[in-house]
Amino acid sequence: MSTPDLDALNIRAPLISSRRRDDARTLDAPLGDGHHQGSPDGINSIRRIWSLNWTLDATDRDALLAFLRARQGVEPFLWTEPGAASQSKWVARKWSPGESRNARFAFSATFEESFAI
Repeated sequence: MSTPDLDALNIRAPLISSRRRDDARTLDAPLGDGHHQGSPDGINSIRRIWSLNWTLDATDRDALLAFLRARQGVEPFLWTEPGAASQSKWVARKWSPGESRNARFAFSATFEESFAI
């Protein structure tokens, strides 16, 4: 089964207000006297997370909403993050289609890097 491709929808790029953060998973072991030792939790211990915002027409809003709903918050999809040369796998568990303003719709979503096989 092939991985669904969000870029194939040709939806406009997210707004510049979109932001990326990196979350690092670590393991910490307390050693006493206030000391501790930490280490990365696994081979993929740093996950990229994008908080994305778009202003879309009704057609693009409906296409993006249908795409994300079809993944049900668990199925990874391909997407090219801003500034990247190639696609990565992502999963979206949260999204919010906003209200209409002059036939344009605010839409926000959070994409988390997926390490699913």
